[in-house]
Amino acid sequence: MTLLIVLVGIAALWWVVTKGAQSPMGRIGEWAKAIAEFEDFYNPGSVARQNNNPGNLKDPATNEFRVFANVEAGWLALQQDLRAKVGKYPDYTLLQIMTRYLGGNVAAPAVTGEGNPFTYAKFIAQKLGVSMEQTLASIFGG
Repeated sequence: MTLLIVLVGIAALWWVVTKGAQSPMGRIGEWAKAIAEFEDFYNPGSVARQNNNPGNLKDPATNEFRVFANVEAGWLALQQDLRAKVGKYPDYTLLQIMTRYLGGNVAAPAVTGEGNPFTYAKFIAQKLGVSMEQTLASIFGG
């Protein structure tokens, strides 16, 4: 019985390390990790890290950064948000969606107090190995 518990524990640890929420998988996961890097999530003192919010997602009702109970919940929320954006805006370019992500006008991307969509989209595009002018459908399918 003890050996079985140890084996289950090892299997669970392997799953968390290779497939767990802290390490998003797939193309959406790559996008999520690039956003987390841009948002300074990997810096322990950052707002994103303190809030367990790798994407610095905001509450639409209050425009405040969301605070998640744990890192896994933050990763899950970010990936769900990105999947929803791909489904809703498949014809948006990476530049347009990152403009929207920052709360800007997708018809006229511009630097705002929330950030620079050009710098953001270029960073994400480089991480994904695509152009910031590619559509979400061409990058993520759909």
